[in-house]
Amino acid sequence: MHHIDGVIKNYAWGGQSYLAKLLDTENKDGEPMAEYWLGGEDLPFLFKILDVKDMLSIQMHPSLEQARAGFAKEEQEGRYARDHRERVFRDPNHKPELMI
Repeated sequence: MHHIDGVIKNYAWGGQSYLAKLLDTENKDGEPMAEYWLGGEDLPFLFKILDVKDMLSIQMHPSLEQARAGFAKEEQEGRYARDHRERVFRDPNHKPELMI
């Protein structure tokens, strides 16, 4: 069993109250709280809870094979750290999505 700490992502399209209520916390500054991320490290998934206030853009996600190849290429190039904003493949996993 793994303990997973969540992270709030503050994107402009996010709402201001749903995630705060869900997590029993306050949003004192009224910042947009768009996504609550659970997962990371070597887990093969990233679970997200979204509060969408405005329209979202369309996203494309790689297949597992594309993710592994892209990650390996970026690791070999060594141009960016894994958490750098210009990095495309931060890990070798694909990113399937399910919306409920």
